[in-house]
Amino acid sequence: MDFDLKFETLKFIRSQDDDILVLTNIVVASVPLKFGNNLIRQLTSKYPLDSLKHLKRVKKKSEERLEIVVCEAPFPDFVIQQLKDDSVINLYPALKFIKDNNIDDIYITKASNSPPRDKTNVPKWNEYWPILWRIPDNLSEVELNPTSLISAQPYFEKYMNIACNKFFKSFICDDSTESVVTKVSTELSTCCTNSAIIVDPATSLIIGEGFDRTNIHPLDHAVMVAIKDVANKILIVESQTVIGAKKMADPLSHEDESENAEMEKEAKRQRLNEGNEECISSSSFHLQTLEAKSTLEESATCQVRAKVDRPYMCTGLDCFVVREPCVMCAMAMVHSRIQRVVYCIPDLEFGALGGKFKLHSQRTLNHHYEVFHLPQKEISNI
Repeated sequence: MDFDLKFETLKFIRSQDDDILVLTNIVVASVPLKFGNNLIRQLTSKYPLDSLKHLKRVKKKSEERLEIVVCEAPFPDFVIQQLKDDSVINLYPALKFIKDNNIDDIYITKASNSPPRDKTNVPKWNEYWPILWRIPDNLSEVELNPTSLISAQPYFEKYMNIACNKFFKSFICDDSTESVVTKVSTELSTCCTNSAIIVDPATSLIIGEGFDRTNIHPLDHAVMVAIKDVANKILIVESQTVIGAKKMADPLSHEDESENAEMEKEAKRQRLNEGNEECISSSSFHLQTLEAKSTLEESATCQVRAKVDRPYMCTGLDCFVVREPCVMCAMAMVHSRIQRVVYCIPDLEFGALGGKFKLHSQRTLNHHYEVFHLPQKEISNI
């Protein structure tokens, strides 16, 4: 019995928290328009805003004056009166530079401490001081193009349905339809077991699947078992490739061993009975055969190596898991280079991808995958 699960709108779990505007104090100088270009060039080259690179260095104040960011305020409670204290100014080269240029119209104002990740928040940031927005290094494709979520919904629903039905079949027996639907609803909301499938989006093939087997081994979570399944299938394919390569390199190696041994003995007898010229000719032919065989083996080895030296085993694959993965499973998907993770039920106690923690937001990781939550809406028997 299969169930047609209805899902709510796909939700993207951001790798970073929502943009929060944090303000900092900056020192600004108001200068005549005619002096602006020269001051900007010198400030930019000598005193760059290393910690505030997202801020525009200058903005227009009026038809005759410009406002230039001199530097970040030396400390949080820095006040305008201290700008007139030479002992303070001499400690900060940018402030001293402004003073040496006889610019007295200096004041302190607010600006954003960091740029927003979402471009739609730029106007809010600009209310304090204009910024330069650039695409963040770890911004995902979904954050760049949110409309892609709409087109991805049918694909995610299809394979989440498959994952959930495999999950149901792991505990449903021959019950009546009504009791089964009730049991499914209960299991989805309360059960701690899990099911996962790993899909190749390029071919729409299920590459691996796994069920929770922690009753057999404490590390056999559904995701771990699914990744093992992928690894086992890759080993089978690679072993077949190696065998095929060996056959191509030495076709005789897989014939009957006794027949080969007999042929070798007969060849030795002939070489002993033949004259020197024939022996030399035979040796020359044997050398050419060895060289040809060596070339074939080298070619076959290159083909095997090209097969093995590929990306990580789950590169470009998607993982559909009924219950949100724990930290161990989430890290296993980092190491295997999963591309996207989709889960149906959040785990507020142990979930590593939005329920309790946000492991995929750790910038120190050497791989980041996209995470989606596809909440289940209702269950109908078909």
